[in-house]
Amino acid sequence: MSQNSPTDSRPSWPRVAAPLSRPRFPSGRGSSPGGERPRLGMRGNFRYELEGGRVTWSAGVARAFGRSPGWAPEGFAGYLALVHPDDRDASQARVEMAIRSCSGFDARERVIWPDGSVVVVRCEAAVETDELGHPVALVGRSRLVEIERDAGRTPTALRRAAADIAHDLRNLLQALRSNVDLCLLESNADDEQRQAIDGIFARLDDLGVELGSLRGRRSSAARWSELRRWLESLRPILADVLGPDRELELQLPPMPLFALVSTPRLETCLLHLVANAREATEEGGRVRVGLAPRAGGERFVISVRDDGEGMSESSVSRALRRGVSTRGPGRGLGLAIVRETVAQMQGRLHIDSEPGRGTFVEMSFDAGEPE
Repeated sequence: MSQNSPTDSRPSWPRVAAPLSRPRFPSGRGSSPGGERPRLGMRGNFRYELEGGRVTWSAGVARAFGRSPGWAPEGFAGYLALVHPDDRDASQARVEMAIRSCSGFDARERVIWPDGSVVVVRCEAAVETDELGHPVALVGRSRLVEIERDAGRTPTALRRAAADIAHDLRNLLQALRSNVDLCLLESNADDEQRQAIDGIFARLDDLGVELGSLRGRRSSAARWSELRRWLESLRPILADVLGPDRELELQLPPMPLFALVSTPRLETCLLHLVANAREATEEGGRVRVGLAPRAGGERFVISVRDDGEGMSESSVSRALRRGVSTRGPGRGLGLAIVRETVAQMQGRLHIDSEPGRGTFVEMSFDAGEPE
């Protein structure tokens, strides 16, 4: 490919009017691939033929624009229909200028997915010319660099309410379980009856977990995520879980921290740990939530530290078993769920606690490799 200066004999490139609204796509062609959610790093290559207006792009670009692999817009007008209406004029002017001057460009523009999600795609383009210096194609690469709005996420207010309901439900279940266990002892219930009741409480525990990590349409699959931004976005939710009488302190790394991980599962663990820290601390207490890289970036840790009453070694062991309370109703169930979830994610869980000196819980995971 060559990039030459313009010549007087070069034909002018016709201006294409942008549609006023997004076109209606045929069934199955305008939907995101397999219900996939926007994620950072989606990328690929594209090519726009000036003669004939044919647009081709790789599967990665299709995904970045919320389309299935193999789908491509019909000409430049079809491409502009994917761009946010407020950005279309600038996008068109940018492309026209690049082709007229054979200069290329590096720019960001907002793209609207079929489900209403809004993402920012970085486009790096250059003009391909023939042997006479006439422009014949616009070629380059696109990468999804920011997610402004994920339509698959439940509104923040609902997520906060769900987290509070989940914790209250755990408290209620723990109190109910204690009373049921007492009744079973007094009634000399057999093993079959106990197993049936255990099954009921297990299903109710699962319901509490789902409420605590509610996101609407969510997937537990690992995604390439920037964790510093993710944790910062949870600040209002974690603060609400703690309540106004306890202080939340986020300890974030100075640089972005990327990892291939299931952030919904991490959020589930974090909600349980912060809720437990609330129960352990008195009014006016402080809870610190930290994120840090380890092993040169190959691993990362998320920690929760409270200045509450702390636990003995035997209390920690009991707290890691489902249905066992170390501090009245609801205390300890969260740690059992965290232990199970961290194990499922191939991570490590470390708990350091001592009566009168608070509790420190650290989850450690592999950071993975970028796509």
